[in-house]
Amino acid sequence: MVASISLYSALADGINTVTVSTRKPPADALNPEVKSLNYLNSVMAKREAHLRRADEALVLNLAGKVAEASVANVFAWTEGVLVTPPSLDGALPGITRASVLSAAAELNIPTQIRSLGQAELMRADEVFLAGTGARIVPIGQYDKVAIGNSKRPIYERIEAAFTEMTRCSRPQSQSQSAAYA
Repeated sequence: MVASISLYSALADGINTVTVSTRKPPADALNPEVKSLNYLNSVMAKREAHLRRADEALVLNLAGKVAEASVANVFAWTEGVLVTPPSLDGALPGITRASVLSAAAELNIPTQIRSLGQAELMRADEVFLAGTGARIVPIGQYDKVAIGNSKRPIYERIEAAFTEMTRCSRPQSQSQSAAYA
């Protein structure tokens, strides 16, 4: 039984991300709101990121807007607002993304679902990823540009709230499961 998954190892400084050449298909070709088993774009994006010695890929849509990472949603703290791309830009509106938005609301952190450009992402005070396997992961560098000043108060608040939110819903260990069998 697998108790936890760790997709990234060095989280203290945040992960290193790069924009990859793989693009998110347009919504009229492949609806981003449908979670399917077609992970080809994600695999290609992740492979390119690894070949470029980065931890994760940032995938753009055909219009050049940020869609998502290869396996997670993107959030940016910029100008006093937590921003995440809309599904029309290619972001999957999944459970973890909804949980982050819910945690932000509970913490009175203003949020917007709107398009994000690469330059805005580079100027952001904080950027992090959120996904089921990734959980909440800070980005330290994007295309060799350091994000913010290494202080991450919004990430830390969201990550703590997310951890508390998911604490009760984590799988039981085998010994705990056996006790109830």
